[in-house]
Amino acid sequence: IAALRAGARPDFERDDEQVVYEIVSQSLTNHRVDDATYAAGRELLGEQGMVELVSIAGYYCLISMLLNLFDVDLPEGAERAWPELA
Repeated sequence: IAALRAGARPDFERDDEQVVYEIVSQSLTNHRVDDATYAAGRELLGEQGMVELVSIAGYYCLISMLLNLFDVDLPEGAERAWPELA
């Protein structure tokens, strides 16, 4: 989390974590993934797992957009994990 907060690429102890990160990162940045990442994801997760992973990432983006658009405050006592965008 600290690496993400700093805008750095995280180090992963397990290869499966790296594959999931690459799929989500490339999807959000490029709106697609390269062939090698797709193949690694399909091998790790299967086709249904790939659909579920991208769906979860998309749902998170939807919720984030809604919370930001409607300026929803954090619950009392909660700390902001990321810097507030201007």
